Order: sequence, then structure tokens, then C-alpha cells
Amino acid sequence: MQRAHLQYFGKNTITDVISVRYDPFPGENGYSGEIIVNIQQTTRAKNARGWNRERELALYIAHGLDHLHGGRDDTVATQQKMRRRELCWLRHLRREGFNFASLHLKSV
Repeated sequence: MQRAHLQYFGKNTITDVISVRYDPFPGENGYSGEIIVNIQQTTRAKNARGWNRERELALYIAHGLDHLHGGRDDTVATQQKMRRRELCWLRHLRREGFNFASLHLKSV
């Protein structure tokens, strides 16, 4: 994860999630992208939040999708706005019956 963070963003640090957005191919509409998730970080962070690892992973995925959609977290205000949006998405998923345990994380 540290290597990917350095490659994509020039930061030699470990992070929880990296989102990379790609321009469309010539003649195509829409963007594509990828989300790289640090599964090991879910164990460390879940202890701080009191969440299980699967819910923490869902938060990372929501955060990555938010970035792919143009969300920014380069200031405290934009970080707070993103987090509110991400938590709203997770609440919506739960209300719709999504079971975070279905993400089936293996121990690392």
C-alpha cells in the first residue's frame, strides 16, 4: 500500500484506501477507476471506532467511491462533508438489508 501511495500520489506513507480515476478511452463516455484497499488497516482502525472489520471495509469502499465521484478531503471541512456522505450511504445500505458480514474478510 505504501508503494502504491508513492506511485500514484508521491506520498511515502501507508493509507487506508487509494482511488485512481481514469479518463475515458477515445470515443467512449464516462470514467473508470479503481479502488485499492488496505485490508490490514481495517483491523487497526476497527479497534479505534469499535466497528467490525467488514463495516470498516465498507467505509473504505464508500470513501474510495466518493473520491472517484469527485469528492475531496484536503481540508477539515471537506473531510467532514465526505464522512457524513459516506456514513449516510452505509446507513442506506443497512436499511436496504445489506449485511456487512457478507464481505467475508479473512484474517490477516
